[in-house]
Amino acid sequence: MRVFWCLLLLLLPCVPAFSQAVTGTIYGIVSDSTQAAIAGAKVTVVNTNTNYTREMQTQGDGSFRFPSLPLGVYRVTAEQAGFNTFTQEGMTLQVDQQLRVDMTLRVGNVSEKLEVTGEAPLVNATNAETSEVIDRQRVEMLPLNGRNFVQLLQLTTGTTPGATGDTQNNLVINQFRGSTAFTANGMPTRYN
Repeated sequence: MRVFWCLLLLLLPCVPAFSQAVTGTIYGIVSDSTQAAIAGAKVTVVNTNTNYTREMQTQGDGSFRFPSLPLGVYRVTAEQAGFNTFTQEGMTLQVDQQLRVDMTLRVGNVSEKLEVTGEAPLVNATNAETSEVIDRQRVEMLPLNGRNFVQLLQLTTGTTPGATGDTQNNLVINQFRGSTAFTANGMPTRYN
């Protein structure tokens, strides 16, 4: 029995952290030029790096939602009989991002195709969440004095350094590394 508990304690760190999201969501509404919802339209998302493809039909209100998509650059296409095909290219999906793509289909020949190339809007009009991904290039190019990871957090909007000598649990870990405390959007360091 003692061997079992020792073995269990050794294997416990091997359990993956399920609380961390490494996927994102693409959602939106398909409508016509009068802003009326198009039910049953075929929506396809394709990861242009890996060719990973998922498709579904829109709900009665014209909405669609693709949760748990692998990260990457996506092409989103909507098509319905009697309407032109609408394609949006270059949609970059980041960690735990909720990417909204609303598409307006125009009445026309099936052979016609409307293609939009570009990024998603910078302003999130659906909720008050703020997030930012600091990519590898920015991490490598940033002159981190003392290699303190908290300096990377300060690149995000609304984040500032905490009080001198303060840490998240109010203990100074290492005087040479500096503070590991930060405040986000004016909240106390203990809430981070």
